[in-house]
Amino acid sequence: MNLQSPILLLTRPAGQSVRFADAVQTRLGQMCVVVSPILEIVNLPINLTIKPEDVLIFSSQNAVSAFSDSENASGRLAFCVGDRTAEVARTAGFRVVSASGDVVALERLVQKYAPRGQLWYLCGVHTHGELDEKLRGAGYSVRKVIVYQQIAKDFTSVAKGALEGGQPVILPLFSKRSAQLVGEAAIGAKAPLWGVFISPTVAKAWQGPNFDRAVTAQQPTAAGMLDAVAAIGKAEWSG
Repeated sequence: MNLQSPILLLTRPAGQSVRFADAVQTRLGQMCVVVSPILEIVNLPINLTIKPEDVLIFSSQNAVSAFSDSENASGRLAFCVGDRTAEVARTAGFRVVSASGDVVALERLVQKYAPRGQLWYLCGVHTHGELDEKLRGAGYSVRKVIVYQQIAKDFTSVAKGALEGGQPVILPLFSKRSAQLVGEAAIGAKAPLWGVFISPTVAKAWQGPNFDRAVTAQQPTAAGMLDAVAAIGKAEWSG
């Protein structure tokens, strides 16, 4: 490997980071990958009275996991933000409809199907898009329930070493919260930084060091992020 080959620094929870790393390396070939989650997901106790006809809304796979760890998901209808969240929900036993996008797409999906009755928006402490408020404004009965929290973590020594080195560091950023935390943790970095954002909203949340390269995914999905990683290092991958 060329000494200046980029390092892929993944800051999502470990399982999600490993899946993305596998997808990147399947497409682009073997590369140096450092996994250093910037957030720890901690599930909260859940004690809800949800009727069979009620509909659940998930804007993250972490919320699906938190719910299914303590409640029976079998046969319940769930609207999910993206295909990975939908896959997790389907495995848990939900009947699933996927927005295959972001929170904006999820809002549009719910309004398209116009479900009657109670909607439950299950999410983490930190969210964006004000999904529940927008759906209430459209006339839906929505209860927002926080089912997990995202606890900030420090970078590992390996991740800190990558940021202090001479190789470019690719930073795929999937949420406003992670962009804010990674930006804080990367202050003082000496390595060239290449930012890959899942959406313009996440890009705006970055307050860290200037990027040598930056790109925003054309679609707010894992596939879109994979395309963006491929695009930002096009010369390196082809060389």
